[in-house]
Amino acid sequence: MKAGYQAVYDADLKGYFDSIPHRQLLACVAMRIADRSVIKLIRMWLKTPVVEQQEGGAPPKVSRSKSGRPQGGEISPLLSNIYLHWFDKVFHRPGGPGQWANAKLVRYADDFVVLARHQTKALTQFIESKLEQWMGLELNREKTRIVDLKQVGASLDFLGYTFRYDRDRHGRPHRYLNVVPSKQALKKERAALRDMTGSRFCFKPIPALIEDLNRNLQGWGRLFPLRLSQSGLRESQLLCPAAFADSSSTTQPTPVSCAQRHESVRALAQARPALFVSAAPFWSIVYIRAG
Repeated sequence: MKAGYQAVYDADLKGYFDSIPHRQLLACVAMRIADRSVIKLIRMWLKTPVVEQQEGGAPPKVSRSKSGRPQGGEISPLLSNIYLHWFDKVFHRPGGPGQWANAKLVRYADDFVVLARHQTKALTQFIESKLEQWMGLELNREKTRIVDLKQVGASLDFLGYTFRYDRDRHGRPHRYLNVVPSKQALKKERAALRDMTGSRFCFKPIPALIEDLNRNLQGWGRLFPLRLSQSGLRESQLLCPAAFADSSSTTQPTPVSCAQRHESVRALAQARPALFVSAAPFWSIVYIRAG
């Protein structure tokens, strides 16, 4: 993006894991696996019948799907990734938009974006024709969009992050690329914290609760590094302001006022202070919003 690739084709595949054609998928697998017994085993696994129980004592309904892969299968993510790998191949091959449009494809499983300096009609037609006509997939037209990050207020949500250009904080006449956790990622983490501190776990001792919260936020901190997530966490009030104090300081952070959902936490924090574990990493300090 900083290099000028700010015109983004944000694609959304409709029911990707349930719409992969078996014939094309097995052809992709056969290009790398020569053992027929392995291919036969994968074919049998893909065509595993689905048994649906009927009401009123009727015999169960048995159906076999010609597309998609079984939910929860051990190799389902691998097969799904193998199929879209061929979209990567045609995108970057000689004669593909990776060459003539100098476009950049960024993909993780079925989530991908195409970045270019300009989103032309030829580039859009190439993406849509290869996905829908050549690969037999379907784009969700309501969610698929073209984002121009040069425009004021434009933003891109991708893999849990929001990418946008904001005004310079020091008043200088240029904008900078700001990367923060997306609203959906923050909502998911808040829900996880509420669940961990809810009445469902009222039996849990306070030290054990603190340990679980600490472990959860440590994982969050590794996924969303401090330099990228401070502003997003502040805005969402996921963590208390004291969490962003100097981590090298040995002094204990000042408690801030907040409500506790957990009854045992209420008893511990009589004056409704923040529940804090240590003053070291920012994710070690937990702030529970009133709910």
